[in-house]
Amino acid sequence: MKNYFNSLKKSVWVVSALCLFVSCNDVWENHYSTDSSIVPDKNLAERIEQLDGTENFIATLKTTKMFNGNKILDLTYYDFLSSDQFLTVWIPSAESVSEEDWALYTKENKTYEENKNVGQQFIKNHIARFNNPVGVSTKERVRMLSKKRYWSLSDNLDGISYKADGMNLPCTNGVLHLLDGILPYRPTIYEYITETPGYEDNLGSFLERFTIDEVDDNRSVISGVDGNGDPIYIDSVTYKYSVVMNKFGQISEEDSNYVVILPTPEALKEMYDSVKKSFDFTPPIYIESDKKTEVGHFEPGTPTVVSDSLTEFYTYDALLTDMFYNMNIQRHPLDSVMSTLYYEGLERVEDEPQHKYYAPYSAEGLFKKNVVDSVICSNGKIYLTDKWSFDEAEIFRRPIKIEAEHTAYIKAKTLTSEQLMVRRDKYGIRVSNERALRITGEQGATGWTITYSAFDNLKGNYKIGLVILNDTLFNNPEMRPVRFTYVVTYNNCELLKSPRREYMGNDITVPIDTVWIPGVVSVPQSNYGQERPKLDIKIEDKSNSSTSSTMYLDCIIVKPVADDYVDPE
Repeated sequence: MKNYFNSLKKSVWVVSALCLFVSCNDVWENHYSTDSSIVPDKNLAERIEQLDGTENFIATLKTTKMFNGNKILDLTYYDFLSSDQFLTVWIPSAESVSEEDWALYTKENKTYEENKNVGQQFIKNHIARFNNPVGVSTKERVRMLSKKRYWSLSDNLDGISYKADGMNLPCTNGVLHLLDGILPYRPTIYEYITETPGYEDNLGSFLERFTIDEVDDNRSVISGVDGNGDPIYIDSVTYKYSVVMNKFGQISEEDSNYVVILPTPEALKEMYDSVKKSFDFTPPIYIESDKKTEVGHFEPGTPTVVSDSLTEFYTYDALLTDMFYNMNIQRHPLDSVMSTLYYEGLERVEDEPQHKYYAPYSAEGLFKKNVVDSVICSNGKIYLTDKWSFDEAEIFRRPIKIEAEHTAYIKAKTLTSEQLMVRRDKYGIRVSNERALRITGEQGATGWTITYSAFDNLKGNYKIGLVILNDTLFNNPEMRPVRFTYVVTYNNCELLKSPRREYMGNDITVPIDTVWIPGVVSVPQSNYGQERPKLDIKIEDKSNSSTSSTMYLDCIIVKPVADDYVDPE
């Protein structure tokens, strides 16, 4: 059967050559004539051994082993080029490779990583499937086994010229071309981040922990089965599946086109150390105050593996925000660009779209400001910056907005409530989510309470504001303010509360008023991404004869402020 297959393959080769003969130029004709004397009788590996100056290349093929996924095989690339697979090989010139690199490439008993890197970045970067003739006046993209794509022209491959009489050398299982240089291996953006010194031990290792290599069975070549009945791949095609990067972009895919804003290793470390303070999950210890009138305080507890892991995960998650831009889907990139997290319905508190940046190529634009260098990758471009190009307040230290009418935020209540629709354009004001909550005592009684929970708080200082609507929005002529007290707790421990006999109220001269609670709430621990909220705001009605017992509450804003923030008097 094998002899039959080889004979058939030779026949197919001759027929293919005769078909191409009609349309190709003289150079092509010299290689593919009807003269039976030039019908190849050597496979790719054998033919390469016959050529002058290929000793190191052959030694590299013989000493570098192939992989089945992440499993190293007892098969070399020399065996691969001796097989029945039909391939095209571009042989780099010996002088285009440094002595240091040849020493690594030809090394006996390579390590796992050495075999993997030499195979991927050198050997497979010069091999493609099927017949890829050159010398004709066409421009095509050639996809190597490394998954990299290069432009093939009549006399060069991606700018690397062919040697004289070094084109279209036929073999029984493919064709050879001799280059007058070497094809540069351009990493994917993922490869650059995970393998470049300065990144591989921080952001790179973080990404790799959440990435697995999956074998594409449909595109891989099987050469039998092992003792357990599992397939043995002599050329396994894999793809990377990343839980983290599924959120931000498929930067390991060769057919992508991304722009990435990546801080230099030094800038990345500086920003990481700064951001991680906000994502401190260390459990705090509550210390009782000596005076009953004073609120107690927290002290940090002992860090745990879980808290450290959460800190690292959410810190990198914040730093990766708006780092990636898929240029294949940008509408008007000279005017504005949108990161991979952008979508039409997403809006900021101030009604501006998140993850969108204007004039990115201007002097102060995202793709110019702070940029100190750039890197061309096989699937896009990286702009290296000497500082993080974003504002914490725009990325992760964003206000927490508690929609009053959403029951998911209500922890407890002793009242009657009713959700009301308030159109955005009514009286020319903006009502969050176009809805508010009417809060009143049961059967008109006073003294109601309601407690809201804030999700996703960070460690740090906050200001808390209640957005209260005026009675006139609901055709109520009374025009009376509300009167209430407050208590802010974290994990059931008091952080801030109303001073005795001091009450809050809204300004009835405006249709909508944000009432800011005096003082700063210092939250001792991050609770970002956790299911059970710990930061609670309790509101209690203290209405009297001159105030209203009914509150129309739009939302509660929990706004981050700087550590040195001073509350205005």
